[in-house]
Amino acid sequence: MREIKIDFDNPGLPQRLDVVENDAQSRFFKAVLYKDGKAYAAPSGATYSIMYRGFGPQNEGWYDTINDGAGKRAVCSVSGNVVTCEIARQALRVPGHVSVVLCVTGSNGYMLHGWPIDCNCRNDNYTGGTSVESFFYITQVTNADWTSAIQTWEELKNMIDPTLSLSGKAADAAKVGEAVNNVIDDLQNTQNILNTQNITNTLSWESGGYTKKGEKIDGNAIRNVDSYEIYKTAYIVLKDKKNYSLRVIKYNLDRVYIGVVNNKSSDYKITETARYKIAIECKTSTPVTPEMVSKIISIEKIIDNNFASKEDIKQSDNTYANQFNNVIIAIGDGIYNKAYSVTSQNLYNSWPFVAPLYGHFICLYTKGSSHVDATSADIYMSQSKNGVVWSKEEKIISTQNTRDTVTGIGNDTNGNIIFWNRVGDASYPTKFELYRTSDGNTFEKISEPNFSYMCSHIGDIINIPNLGLMCFWNTYRHNNSNFGYMISVDNGLTWTQKVIQSYSEWKKCPTEFTLAYIGNNKIIAMGRSEEDVGAMTQVTSIDNGSTWIVNTTNITDVWLSTPSFVYKDNGYLHLYYYDRKTGKLKRRVSIADNVFSNPTNWNEPVILSSGEKWSNSGNANATKFEYNNNVLVSYYSGNDNTTNIYSVVTS
Repeated sequence: MREIKIDFDNPGLPQRLDVVENDAQSRFFKAVLYKDGKAYAAPSGATYSIMYRGFGPQNEGWYDTINDGAGKRAVCSVSGNVVTCEIARQALRVPGHVSVVLCVTGSNGYMLHGWPIDCNCRNDNYTGGTSVESFFYITQVTNADWTSAIQTWEELKNMIDPTLSLSGKAADAAKVGEAVNNVIDDLQNTQNILNTQNITNTLSWESGGYTKKGEKIDGNAIRNVDSYEIYKTAYIVLKDKKNYSLRVIKYNLDRVYIGVVNNKSSDYKITETARYKIAIECKTSTPVTPEMVSKIISIEKIIDNNFASKEDIKQSDNTYANQFNNVIIAIGDGIYNKAYSVTSQNLYNSWPFVAPLYGHFICLYTKGSSHVDATSADIYMSQSKNGVVWSKEEKIISTQNTRDTVTGIGNDTNGNIIFWNRVGDASYPTKFELYRTSDGNTFEKISEPNFSYMCSHIGDIINIPNLGLMCFWNTYRHNNSNFGYMISVDNGLTWTQKVIQSYSEWKKCPTEFTLAYIGNNKIIAMGRSEEDVGAMTQVTSIDNGSTWIVNTTNITDVWLSTPSFVYKDNGYLHLYYYDRKTGKLKRRVSIADNVFSNPTNWNEPVILSSGEKWSNSGNANATKFEYNNNVLVSYYSGNDNTTNIYSVVTS
């Protein structure tokens, strides 16, 4: 039995398997799973399944169980980090390339990991008359889930005949599979225009041959066998223009030839949804192989967001994604590090905050007419099960003739979401109100504290074991500025305010703090710099907040950049912030204990997404998924009068 090694955090090229049609032995393989070099063990309740897509119509499927003459059995058996997998006979009905994806799904139905595997299906006696069929057999997804999925796609994309009716269990592939096949097909087509890995796995490539009679391609070239549907507003990017040329041949959706639309060493912009053949020719005598395709070309979506430039497409493209009720369909890491729209309604949408609530997320943000709207800015909410697809926005707080702004969010000791609403001007607000929701439908004001010291901002709230709820506060632009922390021992009903440090120059006072508890009575907080050229400020305590140490960090790629912490169980501290000078959403990851003692030892940042520069963008806010180690980050971006809220899922 063949054995392949898979590391979810170190992708590389897909593993390759040679299989033979109707051969029982070659359909089995062992996958040895790792995550960042360490043996991977799926969380309790997780299941393994296999997706596949081969050449020819309807040659695709998704299954976790096989039921044939040999009996009913799970497709994957697990022992430690070794998974023994069986490729269904239906996947190997036609010789040629078959893309197989090993999927790991959480107990709640969310896709945790997926890994593509290249299969070369061989049959020396193939005559070309073999019929194929889709194979869907997902036992952990209920019929109601599939029905809901199909209805969702019907409403959003008009993909399915509205007269279709479903009955029976999801395992009834004969009834459900036909409808779901259409859904999967459209989804895969849409995903493929954004995922080069998917393109090279899904398309069949051949050397030489013709694109149309009379249009010969030399032996040092390669082209896809069948025309391929690409949605409008996409680029076919030729990465190496010095050594290769790109030929694009256009067909209508019925595969009728239209003509050659590109035949030179340049990128090509897709402006009309149609079918296309892509040919890559090397300017030297070097043959082009299928394994080289992803290094030579990519197909990237053009972003409708007005802030995106071509250079930023890879960081900020909006992967089209949807979910089957509580199952996200995504190949590999296709949903990571891409900007998804939470709201793109007109007006100034800004200062978003995200938090988990019993299996889903809530994003709260302010909507007004401008950055300084003082009379009509209200608080809105959108919800999501996955951080990718968001519900229609709802207005939840509106104080007449003044400004409402969320400044901090968190969860109380019962898991309910609590958040601060700043009423009035940012520097000199009228009051702060603490709201709570247990279901995302009703919001109750539970506290309106009278503070000893004036607050301009109160940040995110965390729970400190054996102490209570804690958050940091600060003043803005006051001659005598302060920052400190607040404690609640009754789950947010009352608060005690403390000052940590005071400043005579307001620009020296750090603001908009985030904080994390890293164990052993250690608390670490980070504040943004108000200076034009400055660095973030780190504040630490080794005794649960009785005493504090204030230090300057080495984080200087900032301009009014609000920090947001996520502390993970493996001891790493993730810091998210939006660099308004460059318009980049960034993340720094360091071992918490290391930077706790050495605030100038933060690791270098990586870029997750992009947006506009300066003050009409920013304010990253992050939270951890409840069921895995993924992180959801929100931010806003736009111009003086119109901004949008975006979410990014990262690992």
